[in-house]
Amino acid sequence: VGSEMCIRDRLTRLTDLDLSFNQLSGDLTAAFTPLMNANTLADLTLYGNGCLTSTSPTLAIWLTGLDPLWNTGCP
Repeated sequence: VGSEMCIRDRLTRLTDLDLSFNQLSGDLTAAFTPLMNANTLADLTLYGNGCLTSTSPTLAIWLTGLDPLWNTGCP
């Protein structure tokens, strides 16, 4: 758990993240809420993946503001 916390703390210092075209899919809520709360990410690219979702409307709005195409892999 200690090393996981350290990694999570470092991720909240990110300013740019490009995860496009990586065949990712699933709910992004747990992974991206800390990044949203850190308020340091200025550029995010998620398009070109599978069906990405969020159970948090607030997170979905934030993701759309950074990458309007983040969930275009959903049917």
